[in-house]
Amino acid sequence: MLTRSRVIVVGSINFDIIAPVADPPMPHQKQHVPQYSAGPGGAAVNTARWLASMGVATELVGVVGDDTFGQACLDGLIASGVGIAMVSVMPGSSTGLAFVMSRGDAKRMFTFPGPDRDAAFGLAVLDELRAEDHVHIAAPVTDGLRRLLAGIETAGCSMSLEWNGRDMRTLTRSADLNFMNLDEARALTGAPAGHPAAAVAAMIAADLTGDVVLTLGASGALRANADGLVAHQPVEPVDPVDRTGGGDAFDAGVIVSWLLGEPAEAGLRRGLAAARTTLMMVGACP
Repeated sequence: MLTRSRVIVVGSINFDIIAPVADPPMPHQKQHVPQYSAGPGGAAVNTARWLASMGVATELVGVVGDDTFGQACLDGLIASGVGIAMVSVMPGSSTGLAFVMSRGDAKRMFTFPGPDRDAAFGLAVLDELRAEDHVHIAAPVTDGLRRLLAGIETAGCSMSLEWNGRDMRTLTRSADLNFMNLDEARALTGAPAGHPAAAVAAMIAADLTGDVVLTLGASGALRANADGLVAHQPVEPVDPVDRTGGGDAFDAGVIVSWLLGEPAEAGLRRGLAAARTTLMMVGACP
């Protein structure tokens, strides 16, 4: 049984077009691709869609424009089982767009940020938060996000953060789960390349009240707190088809396990299994 009845995911909403390419086209070259994926995307959207696919009641907080891409995002979210009651539609604005050229082990992206999402953080959520909610944030620190955090604190919700290379230690409240990859963690701490991953995670966790969850690439993932390693889970290496959304899927698996009250190792396994599924297909969600 889930320990929280609903997960609210906060972050950007893009319309994603993902195409697998062997190499980017040369100037004036037209390159045909064997397939493509198109639909709602962005870190928050990807995690929300994965959570919904795992049977979690999921609501998304974000903003789209009042254009064709915005409507396509809303339709895609509804089809994925993600609630959109807290998604704002900005009149006269264009929806965020991401075009991804994916080469399996790497990708190149062109992005348009879309409407200012800061106003959406807090407008639709503060009065809706309940103590039994869990809030997952995949967004940079802004004034609107700080207002949302105040509401989370007041309501007594649990929280997880996708750091995505950002230093989130400036937030007034620490999360229960803090997601990042090893390269991001080393950059935050200034630790050298050979410094043990668990020690790097513990360095960050020393400033927090929650656990740090690190993805380690071919070495799997670990979870640590200020006292050191909590759990490590290895993984079988794969030859990825498309890396888009692998970390977002991982976040969803770990969150679901945490909500179920499972041991840390089980959460890492769930997260790595979801990430593996994403890596083996074009597009970020099943």
